[in-house]
Amino acid sequence: MSTPAPPGFPVPNPITQCINEKPRRWLWSHLSCKDGTGSLPALHFLGLVGSEHSAIWSRCEIKDALLAGWNVTWTKTKTYPIAKEKADWRFHGNQNIITDSEHMAVLDFYQAHKNSGAQDAYFTKLPKHAAAMKGRVLALELWIDTPAEDTSPAPGSSVKKRKGSIPPKENDDPAKCPRVTGVGSTFQRRIPGPDPAKSTEISLTFATISLTGRLLMLPIKTALIGDEVAFSGKMKHCYKLSIGTDQYVAKRFFEIGNGKDEVTMIENTSQLELESVRCEQARWFLGQFRSAADDLNLVVTKNFDITQCRIAQEIISEDGSPSPASGVVKEVFEAASTALRRVVWLLEPLRNPSVTHYSGTMDHPAGEGQLAHTLSSFVHYCYQYSEGNIVFADVQGSAGRLTTKLGIIIFDMMTHTPEGESGVGDHGVKGIEKWRDHHDCNIFCKGLDLAVGDEDEEGD
Repeated sequence: MSTPAPPGFPVPNPITQCINEKPRRWLWSHLSCKDGTGSLPALHFLGLVGSEHSAIWSRCEIKDALLAGWNVTWTKTKTYPIAKEKADWRFHGNQNIITDSEHMAVLDFYQAHKNSGAQDAYFTKLPKHAAAMKGRVLALELWIDTPAEDTSPAPGSSVKKRKGSIPPKENDDPAKCPRVTGVGSTFQRRIPGPDPAKSTEISLTFATISLTGRLLMLPIKTALIGDEVAFSGKMKHCYKLSIGTDQYVAKRFFEIGNGKDEVTMIENTSQLELESVRCEQARWFLGQFRSAADDLNLVVTKNFDITQCRIAQEIISEDGSPSPASGVVKEVFEAASTALRRVVWLLEPLRNPSVTHYSGTMDHPAGEGQLAHTLSSFVHYCYQYSEGNIVFADVQGSAGRLTTKLGIIIFDMMTHTPEGESGVGDHGVKGIEKWRDHHDCNIFCKGLDLAVGDEDEEGD
């Protein structure tokens, strides 16, 4: 029995399928990689790939997989690996892809170009390797922008010293180190939720958190949470969770500087609540930032947003146990006082694992392109608007769906505050000063009339 087409799409012609009725797979061919510099690129053939990828995969994931393989050879002779930000998709023959299709899943990407009115340019001029393949074929090329120094480091990984800056020192405390996470955002309808066979049914009560940190509890709902870690960073484990047809990632802390798996229930609750507050603060500041830009007729990119998040608490019956995913054993739960018996999660829309970093905890590169410059000026705006009381750091995002289009979802940001009490990763005044040392004002900072250098003092 064939798998039905997703809602809104016509039933596709027969294509290559996996054994045992696994999700349909779309055949990709001639995924060649080229690089060059100058107006007349010097092309270097880096590889030819004929492979299959699931229709639910995003092309960001495919790009990550390809570059991981090519970089093994590339870095044998080059200084830096090829950063995904430097790689652009093209159809065979250097044909540009449709605007805003960069982050689409394979099925969406195929349909968008097939129905574009220019399908002949995309699907008829195939290289001989692709023309010989059966089924549905996308003949794509990955073009690499390589400057004279081989390639630039990825955002957040630069070791080049900026004016007035000092390279961050190593810190053994995970709560004070830059985070690396494999959690991103993408279409909820495209990503499978937790495996029912390896999941536990739980009851959750939700809370919304105001900018001041006030908790407002909402009704109880039944959810299914995976028993195994789906993604993991330096401090948090993430598990797939579903409520009806809605898919989420449920986060909890396992490390805050006291040792792995040494986080108490109340510590986890406190840090998740602080993270939720940071998220809501960022969403509020973003609204102010965009309003200020609109008032000045300043065209900043709006192709990104801050993730939504929800605080949820497991409701455990008198004779029940916390879920396996919680990491809390029944004996520890029962031994705690009533006030401390809190198994709490931070829920966000289920994410794609491909992540782009725009800054680190203590590293704030200028970045390249409109999005990177907009995010950099957003951080500057928040600092000045708050009168020097907040600096957003560790800015990262993944491809996902915004309200009406595709874009980048920003998540897991840290903050530096004068008191150093906004949560893990807050380096206090030292963190604020590090941002001041690293930040280079761009055209958006100037357009918003943000203070520069010595003028940009706390309280100005």
